[in-house]
Amino acid sequence: MSWRNGSCHKYLAQGCRRRANMRILDRGTHIVNPNREFQIKVLNKRDNIPEIARFIDETLKSFGMADGNIYDMNIAVEEACTNIIQYGYLPDEEGAIEVLCKLLEDHKVAVLIKDNGKPFDQTQSVQPDTTSSLEDRKPGGLGRFFMSELVDEIYYECKEGYEIITMIKHLD
Repeated sequence: MSWRNGSCHKYLAQGCRRRANMRILDRGTHIVNPNREFQIKVLNKRDNIPEIARFIDETLKSFGMADGNIYDMNIAVEEACTNIIQYGYLPDEEGAIEVLCKLLEDHKVAVLIKDNGKPFDQTQSVQPDTTSSLEDRKPGGLGRFFMSELVDEIYYECKEGYEIITMIKHLD
C-alpha cells in the first residue's frame, strides 16, 4: 500500500505516524479498526462537511443508533466542525479535522473531534438571546447552545497541541 494520494489508511489504523511529506488523508478515506471504532480525517475545508456528515450517518447507523439521535448528533458534529474551520484556523491555513466514532459498552456512542487549530472550548455554556427580534440579536452562541442540547454529554480537552471535543449520546 502506498503513501500516495491518501491511501495510507491501513498504516494509520495500526498507529503509524504521518510522514512529514505525506498529504493529509483525502476526503472519503475512512480508517476502520475491529474494536467498533471508525475514523475519518479530512482537510479543514467547508467542502468536507458533507463528507463528515455522511461518515457520521453511516457509522452511527451501523452501530444501531435511532434515526432521530443520528440526526441530532450530525447537527452537533457539523456545528463543531464548522466552528473549527471558521475560528480555529486562519483563512488560508491548512490543517486537519479527525472524527472518531466509537461504540461504548453502555449503549452509547462517543464521537471525538480532534484538530490542531487555535484552542477554543466549544462546550462552555451559552444562553443565546431567543426573545429579541432577529435584527436586534447579537450574533454568536446559538450553535454551541444547540450542541449542548442535542447530545447527552459533551467534553473538551486540549492535549499535546490538539483540541478534542467528545460528544456522547445514547443509541435509542
